[in-house]
Amino acid sequence: MHPETPEVLAYLELKIAESQFTSTPDQLAADKRAQVELLAKRQFLLEQKILASQEAQQVYLPDATLDEAFARIQNRYETPELFAQALSNSDLTPAGFKAALSQEMRIDAVLESISAQIEPVTRDAAEIYYYNHLERFQLPERRQASHLLITLDDDKPEADQRVYRKLCGLQEKIQQKPARFDKLVLRYSECPTAMNAGNLGLITPGILYEALDKALFTMQPGEVSTPLRSPMGYHLLRCDALHPATRQSFAEVSARIIELLTERQKSRLQKEWILSL
Repeated sequence: MHPETPEVLAYLELKIAESQFTSTPDQLAADKRAQVELLAKRQFLLEQKILASQEAQQVYLPDATLDEAFARIQNRYETPELFAQALSNSDLTPAGFKAALSQEMRIDAVLESISAQIEPVTRDAAEIYYYNHLERFQLPERRQASHLLITLDDDKPEADQRVYRKLCGLQEKIQQKPARFDKLVLRYSECPTAMNAGNLGLITPGILYEALDKALFTMQPGEVSTPLRSPMGYHLLRCDALHPATRQSFAEVSARIIELLTERQKSRLQKEWILSL
């Protein structure tokens, strides 16, 4: 076994544990740790095939590029000592980590060179995809909304009633003179949005708390709700504008479709090449 192999395996275990379990290998239960180790060994063998390929011999990774990538990762830690300690917890040294990182970057470069051989995605292909998947470009109904929030300091019923009555009073003032809403928001709202007239932006269904969401999507532009309860407190919600459900045009999404199809072609070509090794 090459002297660098154990640390390359440790590096792969670290990457897999983070992606599969959002954890580090040393924090995993024995069964999950064994699963990570098995996946790392399979990945290691595959990577050795890639690095032994003729295509890999054409790839050159400048030291400066590797040093820059290593420094970016190390700089996420307050000191080099803390970085080294974090690596040590996963059976890695800075030198071993750098060697494993170099191998990963070389493999990425090989796969990128393979995928560079794809034919460019045409506008016609993108348009065919668009019309075959129209449902993916449907935008739901959206509404522009603002609110006035008064929070609850505790769970006592009298506090709840006091805030509710206060919001009812503010609602009456707004009904008498709708233009008062912005001034009342600035004066009474306890949400940071108060500095921007309570603006919540463009809302799609399911974004707000349930009671607010249900109310908003039954309101008309300019309408102000009755006091609505949420875990934060009580709200007065105003519907500012209504944007009906619509479908994005091909012109709006063509670049995104071409990017998607290009990435799919790259992935397919890379997988085919790997299977041929």
